[in-house]
Amino acid sequence: PFMGDAGVPPPPDAGAGTGIETQTGEVDGVYRFNDYTLVRAGRYLHLVDSAGNGLARYRAGDDVHDVIVVDDLVLGAVYAKGVEVVNFGNAVTPERAGRADTLGRATALALDGDNLWIADGLLGLAYASVGDPSAPDLGERRVQSPGRVEGVAAATGLVAFSEHGAGFGLAVLKDDIPSRVASVPLAAPVLDVAMPERTTVLAAVSDKGVAVYDVFDPANPVELGMVDVGGTALSLSQNNARVAVATDHSVVLLDVTCSEAGGGGIEACASPAPDDPTCNGVDDDCDGIFDED
Repeated sequence: PFMGDAGVPPPPDAGAGTGIETQTGEVDGVYRFNDYTLVRAGRYLHLVDSAGNGLARYRAGDDVHDVIVVDDLVLGAVYAKGVEVVNFGNAVTPERAGRADTLGRATALALDGDNLWIADGLLGLAYASVGDPSAPDLGERRVQSPGRVEGVAAATGLVAFSEHGAGFGLAVLKDDIPSRVASVPLAAPVLDVAMPERTTVLAAVSDKGVAVYDVFDPANPVELGMVDVGGTALSLSQNNARVAVATDHSVVLLDVTCSEAGGGGIEACASPAPDDPTCNGVDDDCDGIFDED
């Protein structure tokens, strides 16, 4: 499946170096790490230079299902071990800088400011404060789920999480306590979610395609439509307003913006959102003016 950053091209000289040999023989994800490429394969993380030469390797406590890069640190969702923080600072000898055991099965991560959200399987949605990324402070409470939580996405204080067999949910953090604000039941399993902007949630609904929801009012999500991606929607990977959909036989790119766009002609914003004071080059409030604040 397509994973990692949707808009990151392969290194320009890929294949010119010695390359790397993964223990499983497969590559599960590729990510940008400063001037290098980080490769996720089974329980290993490999650091590769622009010529394709392997520089360093880190062995996690279990299979790594997702990673987030924060400066010189890599936060990994390590299946039965929770979150491991790896320092790749010198690009030669990576070391574990911290760890938080979520007790469930960590499969996906989403970072929103200093808040790290963890899809933790049957134990629901876990949360950790990462004001110091090397020492994640795991919250005592979590959002319980009637389904298996395997995917998570976050944007500006709102979190979406897939509930396999039960649709998807929305949550917020109130006084350092994660709280559910909505449940969206769907007929087919939701395998992953994405939030290309604060007011929009995309859900990979198995063989049905990708469902698009307006979550301007998080307590009352509104379905905007379903995109037929020509196969089973397995996972979603986002890069700003572009979302890559991995299907069972291809990768489909969707452009999700505040105007009608190419990915199925979806209008992502059904209602105006509050003016956004951030300078991000996006028409967040759908009024035709960019970054007016």
